[in-house]
Amino acid sequence: MYPNAPGAIPFVGPAFETAVADLRQKYGAIFEVKHTYLVDRKYANAVELAFGIEVMTASWYYDRERTPANLTVLIFGGSNEAYPLNRLAESWKTLMITSVVNGPRDRRFASTWISGSCVSVVTYERLFQLLLTKYGWRSVYIVLDVSSNLFYTAMSGSLVRTLAQTMGSQFVEHRVDSSRNVPWDDILKEFRTRSRVLILLAHGGLLRELMRAATHLDMLGMAGYVYIAVEIFQHPQFGSFSWRYDDKDDDLVKEAYRSVLLLGPDESMYDIPSIKLIQEWKDRTRTLYNFTYTDNNPYVVASYTSVMMFGALLNETLAGSMSTGVQNGITLASKFLNRTFDLSYTTIFIDGSGERRTDLVVRDLDISTGIFEPKLVLSKNKNAFQRLGDIDWSSRLNLPPPNEPECGYRDNRVGKSCSQGGTTNLIAGVMVILLATVVCVAAWVSFRILRSIRIKLEWWLLDTEKLRMASRSRHGATGSCYLRILSLIGCGRNGGTDSRRPSSAY
Repeated sequence: MYPNAPGAIPFVGPAFETAVADLRQKYGAIFEVKHTYLVDRKYANAVELAFGIEVMTASWYYDRERTPANLTVLIFGGSNEAYPLNRLAESWKTLMITSVVNGPRDRRFASTWISGSCVSVVTYERLFQLLLTKYGWRSVYIVLDVSSNLFYTAMSGSLVRTLAQTMGSQFVEHRVDSSRNVPWDDILKEFRTRSRVLILLAHGGLLRELMRAATHLDMLGMAGYVYIAVEIFQHPQFGSFSWRYDDKDDDLVKEAYRSVLLLGPDESMYDIPSIKLIQEWKDRTRTLYNFTYTDNNPYVVASYTSVMMFGALLNETLAGSMSTGVQNGITLASKFLNRTFDLSYTTIFIDGSGERRTDLVVRDLDISTGIFEPKLVLSKNKNAFQRLGDIDWSSRLNLPPPNEPECGYRDNRVGKSCSQGGTTNLIAGVMVILLATVVCVAAWVSFRILRSIRIKLEWWLLDTEKLRMASRSRHGATGSCYLRILSLIGCGRNGGTDSRRPSSAY
């Protein structure tokens, strides 16, 4: 009920309402649609709602005064509450469609769940895999801002799991909190010793901070570095990824952004049914929820699209010969899988896991226009890039940076073009040998000095080599006493007479 996220009811609610109205107009002669909101104002956010959603939904579902429909479908935006609600949908075998959040990839745990969200972690996972493989980047440094949108956290988790399962890959995940001061210089200095590819999963404002610091440390494309950022879609909550902030750093940042690859959705994400409908949604939000927004919100369009996609499938199913299983949510959900829906204003593809895939692009900055232009596109139902143009790597030979520099991340290898590193290694080796020699000489001199001092202090001790055993007397007294005296003197050499054993000395 509160406009605290792009997928909140004040945004997506009007889209659901107009979609239901369009279903009635388009398919009214085939099926009847009734739309019901389940609302409890005591839940201020999705975290709180997640604790009460099962009781709230089950109370409505088992209400004896409610007239059961032939088919019940749960359609909503979704956030934390979607996962406990999925358990109910599974047990009821009820179709569940979300327009904001995505469900588990394993259909065994989400057999009735279909996601019509315009944003998919799995789609970005495919994009990263293809991009890193294309340029042979196996060592990756990830910076995740835990204060940015939660989608970045989910994306980082997916990327880390993928890299961990990829043979030969190395990665570092460095977490920062943008609510506090971020030590960019320290992060970049560590990055320099680990990789040449930095993936930033954060608000657009942090990209600007990062690239300012990279400029001051001379760690841009010309030095063999590349930075990858993700703009989930254009919305104030994700920040501006443009270099233009109308401040004194604009020119510096613009040049630095030549070293950035910006990943994000293709323009098709912003396809809309009509400008009139967009304005109607905004008017309803202002009238019903006392909230005004001006930017276009793809989650709102995705909510409208999810309902229209369901209507198209239901109409197709009822008109076909296989309409007997329409009341079974598992059967109905399976009809969405691995197929394309051609709506009047856009095309939707749902993959085998029940997630909507979108077209994603890799952009780089056109320095002449100051705009990030698409250079590679990954289509929703393809597993390979389509090249749209040449990437400006802003390096001397305009080539992508290698996975690892010829002289190593720390510039400490010996090679034809690594004279500085080789000289450094040679000097370091000589210094180690000299140091070891000095230590050995000092130890030998110390030993000789201490030995000389010891000899002077122990002048009074007998030389055991010069001692001769006395011949034993007939009674053995002399020899016995002599030996015992020697034993006592030996104790004296180790610090005096052993007072603990007086009886053994005589």
